[in-house]
Amino acid sequence: MNCNTYIIKKVFVLKVFCLILCIQASYGQEAISDLSTNTAYHNQLFFNRFLINPTFSLVRENKSYLNILHRNQYAAFEDNNQNYYLGFSNKFNEHTALGIGVYSQRIGVIQEFGFNANYATSVQLGSKSKLTFGTNVTYYSLGLDKNRVVATENDPQILEAKLENKIAIQPGITFSYGNFDVGIYAEDLIRYSQTTNEFLTSFNTKTVKTSLQYTHA
Repeated sequence: MNCNTYIIKKVFVLKVFCLILCIQASYGQEAISDLSTNTAYHNQLFFNRFLINPTFSLVRENKSYLNILHRNQYAAFEDNNQNYYLGFSNKFNEHTALGIGVYSQRIGVIQEFGFNANYATSVQLGSKSKLTFGTNVTYYSLGLDKNRVVATENDPQILEAKLENKIAIQPGITFSYGNFDVGIYAEDLIRYSQTTNEFLTSFNTKTVKTSLQYTHA
């Protein structure tokens, strides 16, 4: 895997991520199947951190940055995985931060293009404790690239396949005490298909991530 990252940054801070526990849940199938790729665009826990947890654009963050990521995986193979991401994150003050990103990826004959928006805000509970709330909103277009499909006969599923426009809302919350942070992140609390005009998730089909972080500057 070749990964070239060009970074404009203000301050570099050493962060140690102790534990990430992922609890995976299955998703219901759509007409063609769920083609969601769920590729992570964060890099080494320093940049695009709000994609790990939407509160991380504010929690333990003391810099603004512009990050360009290109990942060219399995380059020796035809139709290999290719990812592009342009992200920006800015901390306005001690209680407000936002991040935005535009991405494109191709995995075989599946293509995806999307936009991420992040907002985080915090409430001071005590001299050493803080509660931070954050939300990621993703709008993306996902489906088959018919020009790249090779088939010996007319497959009705391929002929009927089309790009679907979807919206995903992904909230998170983090409790901070001293140098420790405990966070919870729901990857798809709400996922809605604008193309089919239906909700694609329900309350019992979620992916929830929890994290424990210790930070030493």
